[in-house]
Amino acid sequence: MILRPCAPAEIEHSEVVQPAWPVIEQTENNCARPCWIVTQPDHAALAGDIAARLGPPLIDAVDEEVISGIALHDEGWTRFDSPMPARDEELISFFDVTADTALTAWRSSIASAEGAGPMAGAIVSRHFWRIASMRISQEKDGPREIDMLQRFLTEEQSRQERLVPGQWRQMEAFTDVLQFCDVLSLYLCCGATQDVSFPQKFRGASPVLRRQATSGDSVCRFEPSPFSGPVDLAVPARRYPDGNPRQFPVVMY
Repeated sequence: MILRPCAPAEIEHSEVVQPAWPVIEQTENNCARPCWIVTQPDHAALAGDIAARLGPPLIDAVDEEVISGIALHDEGWTRFDSPMPARDEELISFFDVTADTALTAWRSSIASAEGAGPMAGAIVSRHFWRIASMRISQEKDGPREIDMLQRFLTEEQSRQERLVPGQWRQMEAFTDVLQFCDVLSLYLCCGATQDVSFPQKFRGASPVLRRQATSGDSVCRFEPSPFSGPVDLAVPARRYPDGNPRQFPVVMY
């Protein structure tokens, strides 16, 4: 699950724009309880909505199969995230899940995406292949977990070769799109307020997100923009511990 602070933070501007991923991690680690909770499947659906609105000149419009894969890329977390945690239950951010839980959710997510088509399954597989590789490099797990992650890498490499033979470059490019939409959705879901940069490059440019100070919706301006025009979306969340739902509007351009 993604944790979101109840009290909205002030918009933060800095001459040095921070990478998005550390900002998301810091926001998650500093989130006090009570808070809002966004499920991983809801976050993925938002990433799919973002993907459906990508367009020139920075990014070519994405086809329906790839959009479906992006929207389903965390579907395997449903069994873990859907039940509302009990009042006295510890809230565990997605940053802190065990390797066992992550691998179970990843495999289920890949299977869901593969049902939408071979490229959809391949890019979700590649997405988690990259995450597993990064997790191994961080040396945060024990020998048993490292062995499980290594086996996962081997399995998924074979799956990718089976699903999209001869389309490796296209798969990698679509995986970059997935991971851009994934990180942008996580940023919006966690309630971060800093200006941030993204590691993905499209036509040689890396998007930078700058926050606009408003009294209502969250407004994000991109330089350069990955969208052809303004985009209106909403982050679905549930308040912990009472479970009351809320939509947080977002405007991006």
